[in-house]
Amino acid sequence: ASTPYSGGQYNGEIIFDAIDPFILRSVTVYTDTPGERIVELQDSDGNVLLAQSFNATEGQQVVFLNFEIPQGTDLILTTNAEQNQNTLGTNSPRLQRSNMDVAYPYIVDNVAELKSSNYGIEYYYYFYNWEIKTVGKLCTSEAVEVVVELVLVGTEDLDRPETISVFPNPSSGQFTLELKETPMDGDRINIYNFAGALVQTKVVESGSLLQEVILNNKAAGLYTIEFVSGNKVYSGKVVID
Repeated sequence: ASTPYSGGQYNGEIIFDAIDPFILRSVTVYTDTPGERIVELQDSDGNVLLAQSFNATEGQQVVFLNFEIPQGTDLILTTNAEQNQNTLGTNSPRLQRSNMDVAYPYIVDNVAELKSSNYGIEYYYYFYNWEIKTVGKLCTSEAVEVVVELVLVGTEDLDRPETISVFPNPSSGQFTLELKETPMDGDRINIYNFAGALVQTKVVESGSLLQEVILNNKAAGLYTIEFVSGNKVYSGKVVID
């Protein structure tokens, strides 16, 4: 059976360039096995630049790092294999990775470029929803926060939101959403590409469970759809061909 976890001998890495310095405030991870892990920032030679331990809890978890990332190429975000051995008895951190619809490179606000993994471009390892803080370059020194959501695709989401139906699927760009509850004024639909970039927002037509969406001039691929109603979030996916 397919598993969202790699074999115990593998410790995955995300290889990226920092076009400019930034602060990596947090990432999101998923696991079914609690215990201590250590996230490491390494240079291209594998030397540890920064490290942060955390106690993993079962399910989805935001890990606060506050790593000051220097400008550089082929930087590495990974976990400490020795700590993984101590906690789990494996090199692997037992964090979920994805091998479905991975599409490097991911450009983060023209500050970082996520290029590959140590096991090739077919895999995305462990660290989702990068929240970064950069220093604005034009007319200001105020910090600008950017959240880049890398959607966990093709795995068993441990905290899966309730789903919505999408048809036709695949679609040429025009499709219908069937919602789970009647929308109210102010509810909205958000559409994200695989890299988590918000590409379109639509205010829903209140009172109708069926909502028509036209996604114009978007690249083919997998998109995530969110219906936000109050404090509830329903999600679905659509393939644009």
